[in-house]
Amino acid sequence: MPGFIHDNTDIKILLLYILNRLPEPVGFDALLELAMCDGGITYFDVTQCLDSLVKTGHAEELSGAYRALDKGRRDGGATESALPLSVKVRCDKGVMEHIVRSRRSASIDTATTIRRRGGYTAELCLSGDGDELMNLRLYAVSAERAAQLESEFKLRAEEIYAEIVGAIFRNV
Repeated sequence: MPGFIHDNTDIKILLLYILNRLPEPVGFDALLELAMCDGGITYFDVTQCLDSLVKTGHAEELSGAYRALDKGRRDGGATESALPLSVKVRCDKGVMEHIVRSRRSASIDTATTIRRRGGYTAELCLSGDGDELMNLRLYAVSAERAAQLESEFKLRAEEIYAEIVGAIFRNV
């Protein structure tokens, strides 16, 4: 069998280890991805063990997102030394990447509205540390074009912001 973790107890310890390191509740898909840091774990293992953790009061599910409860933080902290160091290192790396992605995603907001005289407005917003850095409203001839503007902005928001600021100060 690949991986170091094979039995349900170890999987539950791993899930609590992950949940205890996340600052906010996490969706099932993201939790599954983080738990797959060990090659011995399957979708069904995670589903079964997570359900058990919820039933025993170690974790709770809120609108499709999971978080550790006090019992899970306490018991997880007391048992995490059972996890192999290599698994913890891979897990910690995945958790940090997840946190960075989540924070970036939370800093970017887009919306499209229909204009009264035809066309669409794509609103593209970038925030940092809770403050709005840029709010850009662009005309789009079609809903498809507005969706493209939103999509490109989500991929390159920081770069677009830097280009706009650079263009403003280019001749200063």
